[in-house]
Amino acid sequence: VQKSLIRLRTQSTEIFDLLGSQMLFIYDCHEESQWIRYQDTHDLYVEIRSQYTELSKRGINTETIHNIINSHVNTLFKRYNYYRSFNDEYDTEQLSKIVDPKIIHMVTKIMNTCKNELQREIQPQVFYGLCLHMNSLLNLQLNQSRVDDDQIVHIVQEYPKEYGISIQLGQMFKDAFNIELPIEEIVIIAMFLIKDEEDTEGHPVLLYIFHGKGVATSLRDVTNTLTHTNNVYAYDLCLEKDSATALQEIKTLVQRIDDGQGIVVIYDMGSIKTMLDTISEETDIKIRYIYFPITLLGLDVARKCSQETDLEYLYHTTMREMKTMLQMNDSRKEIIITLCHTGEGGAFQLKQYIDQYSNLGFKTVPLAISKREELISQVMALKKIYRIHCFVGTYDPKLMGIPFVSMTKVFENKPEAIDKILMFELIQSKQLDYSAVYSFLEEQFKCISVSKLKSILPSIIDELEIIYSLSADQKVGLFVHIACLLESCKQGVCKQACKDADTILEDYPEDFKVVSKVLKPLEKAFKVIIDDNQMAAIIMILNKL
Repeated sequence: VQKSLIRLRTQSTEIFDLLGSQMLFIYDCHEESQWIRYQDTHDLYVEIRSQYTELSKRGINTETIHNIINSHVNTLFKRYNYYRSFNDEYDTEQLSKIVDPKIIHMVTKIMNTCKNELQREIQPQVFYGLCLHMNSLLNLQLNQSRVDDDQIVHIVQEYPKEYGISIQLGQMFKDAFNIELPIEEIVIIAMFLIKDEEDTEGHPVLLYIFHGKGVATSLRDVTNTLTHTNNVYAYDLCLEKDSATALQEIKTLVQRIDDGQGIVVIYDMGSIKTMLDTISEETDIKIRYIYFPITLLGLDVARKCSQETDLEYLYHTTMREMKTMLQMNDSRKEIIITLCHTGEGGAFQLKQYIDQYSNLGFKTVPLAISKREELISQVMALKKIYRIHCFVGTYDPKLMGIPFVSMTKVFENKPEAIDKILMFELIQSKQLDYSAVYSFLEEQFKCISVSKLKSILPSIIDELEIIYSLSADQKVGLFVHIACLLESCKQGVCKQACKDADTILEDYPEDFKVVSKVLKPLEKAFKVIIDDNQMAAIIMILNKL
């Protein structure tokens, strides 16, 4: 069994040829060395039509029903996703074992047509998916309606080039196999090409950086071979290479391989992490590190082997030292930075909330972000002393690849969920309300009546939302900012919140009139005066300055 499992890794294509995607087989023990394959007669498109008809009878709207078609086509892509492992060129050697060579030839020809007429590269997984799909049409019943008429009209009108190319492929199929494809099947083929264009969302990638010639490259090749993902890259850091050259080469590689969602780097030792910190700051590419000191471990064990004779002593001392080595890799304390747009009032209250409910033990530092240059300077200073776990605030400053947690995410969930949120674990969020904010402010405020705040402030925020089209994050941020402002004013400790107040008021006179009018009921209810300096700060938040 164990030997067979090892073979499974290297013979997956042959197994797919024999078994396909079906789940049930019948073995006849009376027939010597013979097994009977249970034939799979499942037709994906008959299922689409069946579900479409059923949902139509139940009165489901057309838009929802149309999503079913896309969902089932996505199922096709997932089924063929194995073949995305070939990402540089179309490799037909393996494919020819399960697909008719005529089909491979015609799809190859149509891919060249796509490059010329669509002016874009066609992803290899689309090539393999189309080959497998066209091959399946040799055995399908093609005399039934498979796709809704509205979907056909949509494809023909919105994607005429893709539809035209699909017609060409359909004609080649007819010439080769004397099977004429109905218009529904032509549309399905077009959807392969359309999906290729629309599927632009990137994914994180893995980068190995290890000292020595060919170490990282070998790990990359093995990982890509076993996973069939081709999202793994390598940089061999030769021992004789100077750090300046290595830094520039790694930077160039990082910029080339980033797919928009960041890079996970597994590295062994030395100044690699410092280099990557520099690259992340310069390129604004998110980089996360996994320290795996295999080289240092090997050096240590090799020295011990030459000195010791007791295997058990050598082993246990090495294991103990390795644990210490991993723990001491970065001794800097980890912190969370809370942000508000102007001043530190909202950021400080957010800090208080995290400190009260989180059990992670992170130090929390509140910062203002009225000027990006000042924020960068403060964050750089903190990075020298601490490891920054994440930003928490009203919007993502997008600095140095540091992760961001929205204030909305914090307050739309129960306080008990704060640690999961800060550790980026998926949780089921509920619709935003201010109950968590009220609960916390009641504990913090000494001068402001939170019950009175409940009756007045939400309507004011809603009014500003209509005028300025605020996002959920901006609404929460503005709510906390104004609430903290009222508390500070009642305490008589209103601080200067906007250094450029005069400039803001001069450039945004109409906003000043609008905001002053909207906030009048608030001033009257709490018997405070919001000065021009504070008005300018609110205008900055509303206009995302």
